[in-house]
Amino acid sequence: MTDGAGKAPEVSIILPVYNAEEFLDEAFHSILEQSFLQKGGHLEVSIFDDGSHDRSAEIVEQWRRQLTEAYPDTLRFTVGTNTARLEAARRGERRNEAYAKEDGSQLPAAAEEAASCALCRRRAPFEELQAKKASSKKDEKLYCKTCCALSKEEWQQKRREVYTEKMSRNQGYGGSASTALPANGVPCGIGFACNSAVQQSSGEFLCRFDADDVMYPERIQLQIEALRALPSEHQDRTLVGTGFVRMPEDATPRYTGWLNGMTDDQLTSQRFREVTLLHPTWMYHRRIWERVGGYTQDTAVGEDIVFFHKHLEADGLLLRVPRPLLRYRCHPGQRSWRLPRRAVQAAKVAAFQRQILVVEPWNRGFGVLGAGRDARDFVKALSDDARKLVTEFYEVDKNKWGKWISVAQADGSLFHMPIVPQQWLRTPFVVCVALERGFGVIEAIKRDAPAAREGVDYFHLV
Repeated sequence: MTDGAGKAPEVSIILPVYNAEEFLDEAFHSILEQSFLQKGGHLEVSIFDDGSHDRSAEIVEQWRRQLTEAYPDTLRFTVGTNTARLEAARRGERRNEAYAKEDGSQLPAAAEEAASCALCRRRAPFEELQAKKASSKKDEKLYCKTCCALSKEEWQQKRREVYTEKMSRNQGYGGSASTALPANGVPCGIGFACNSAVQQSSGEFLCRFDADDVMYPERIQLQIEALRALPSEHQDRTLVGTGFVRMPEDATPRYTGWLNGMTDDQLTSQRFREVTLLHPTWMYHRRIWERVGGYTQDTAVGEDIVFFHKHLEADGLLLRVPRPLLRYRCHPGQRSWRLPRRAVQAAKVAAFQRQILVVEPWNRGFGVLGAGRDARDFVKALSDDARKLVTEFYEVDKNKWGKWISVAQADGSLFHMPIVPQQWLRTPFVVCVALERGFGVIEAIKRDAPAAREGVDYFHLV
């Protein structure tokens, strides 16, 4: 459904919604107050409701009327829905009710999150999934009958196969930009919702916004001005983010300080540590979305990580408006809290392999600064061929010197590499020690490898 002004908008706000009734009023009020609209700019609000079963649809409709009445000539309001899921919700069919066990008891709470086997990831109707009898009573995940019948050895082998396949899929950015709904109508995830919102929109520039956040009045105006100020050949190649303020203000202080303190060079030099532009602050030309093929719909991987690196690999550029233009909410229901750490790590490492390990001198070998959990996880996430390029692990702890790190490979063999004193540090190398842990990482690099250049001779992976 589309309502409002007839003229094509310059900017489309891409707003995925799922059970956001608690936050929508604040989000829409911040759209109402945008100076871009007050100055006569043509704006579209493109919403895709991914099957909400709270009051989200009602609130969206209320704000559709209010916004189009306030800006009848300059604002377009477009709404799409996951209709299969909405119809089920209107009939009162909550998934954990519709797919009860034969004895009348309810499926575990995990049934509310996915219709896929937690091991092999095969999608299936809920009635075909079941809880695996495990020694841990905390395991409330659902598995298909085939996986439940596996022996312990077969189970472990299947886990290794799935993990290896996920790494391979991440290298090719698994998932697709298809908007086909699954047969059982469950919510399809934020990647699907974002793609759907983009496809139904018509603006030249796309402005990402989340339903639980709040924009400052100048946000859209300042970002579109930053894009228009670029050379014409860069306007459809540049992803623009902004500074932000946390809600509550004391949430994630280290992460917030790191992102807001980023220099222009660090936007790319620290790209394997995290996405260096906060996703809900992004604005970019529609051709960027088309160029990267849309957002991944693999719900186990952050859609922003995959999009971000595909953009850079297509010779994309990054820009940040330093001024805080978004209030970024922190709350227990955020999807980012639920992303598997190893899946996120695998996506970052796969991007590192594609972008860095194919060029000189990295393709001749490199070291790893750190010998703790992060370093081990990094090496585990490498492909077997890339792992052969690791020459040694540098460590400040004398008690670890002379020991070895061993990692099981896909062919069953073990990868062994020694731990040596950090004073032996030589380029190129990756840093697998978190900057915020107080170990003096930067100071140590300046002391032991004074000529090393961040983003050229070394990269941060955590």
